[in-house]
Amino acid sequence: MPNQKKKNGELENLSQRLSNVRARETKSAPEKKVFSSANLGWRMILELVIGMLFGFLLGLGLDHVFGTRPIFLIIMALLGFAGGIRAMMRTAKELDK
Repeated sequence: MPNQKKKNGELENLSQRLSNVRARETKSAPEKKVFSSANLGWRMILELVIGMLFGFLLGLGLDHVFGTRPIFLIIMALLGFAGGIRAMMRTAKELDK
């Protein structure tokens, strides 16, 4: 009989420790969500900036090749901006799912 009480005490102790671990895990879950949202925000910003830089550099290169000065730079920078906005909207749709 004392052996049975010892086992019951150990089981209750284990159950209490498991409850404590589960409680800590549920408290830390919102932090992961915030971190994930920050990552998505940075992703969206980078998509916009990279699209604009790509358009700017492509326009600069085309202006150099064709000997024109600002026309391709302006056009491609605007197209890069539009592409960056489109990529950001696609990311926002992924976030809604």
